Amino acid sequence: MDVCTRFRDDLEGKVVEDFNRLRQIGTLDEYLARFEELKSLLLVRNSNMLESYILESFIGGLKSTIKPLVRAFKPLTLDLAIQQARF
Repeated sequence: MDVCTRFRDDLEGKVVEDFNRLRQIGTLDEYLARFEELKSLLLVRNSNMLESYILESFIGGLKSTIKPLVRAFKPLTLDLAIQQARF
């Protein structure tokens, strides 16, 4: 294994880890910007990632005061979940 391959694999693992640990701390826009950045990096490597996984990851990372409100509407897409989180 060459050095480039090794570090690329490490970077990809870090992206997955960061995506799975992402939580909203500040504003929704800050969270959404980081979420979209990590999502894009994940999709470059795995374009078949399930929309339901991405949706649940987004909702799961929302602040505890917002998360139940978004879940109550049972959004079927990420766009709908984002719209509900904004209200």
